[in-house]
Amino acid sequence: MGIQAEILRRVRQALPDFMGLHCRHCVVRDERLLIYMDSPAFASQLRFYAPSLLEKLDVGSGPRIRDIQVRNLLAVAPEPGSSQPKPRNARSSASGEALVAAAEGMASEEIKAALLRLGRTLRGAG
Repeated sequence: MGIQAEILRRVRQALPDFMGLHCRHCVVRDERLLIYMDSPAFASQLRFYAPSLLEKLDVGSGPRIRDIQVRNLLAVAPEPGSSQPKPRNARSSASGEALVAAAEGMASEEIKAALLRLGRTLRGAG
């Protein structure tokens, strides 16, 4: 198992199960852990968990990690049939609707409020 796969495994173990399932890839660059999520909603949630994840994360003899940055795979994936990535600020009302729907089930009021704000912004921009 490579170092990135091992770090991904440890990240998934340190997160709640529902969130770990959406972690798709990890890369360490200059003591910064980049975590790639498969969903904008879960990427937003992970940003709230990042400080506690940093405290919990034990990479053993792996690279030192001082900071965590979360990326959304959907925001950087190429359009089908194109070699060019989608614009990072692409917005859609469907994404906004999905975020608003996801927010309704959140136990944390802070995460719920943040997802509702983001969802309403995206919904209005589509």
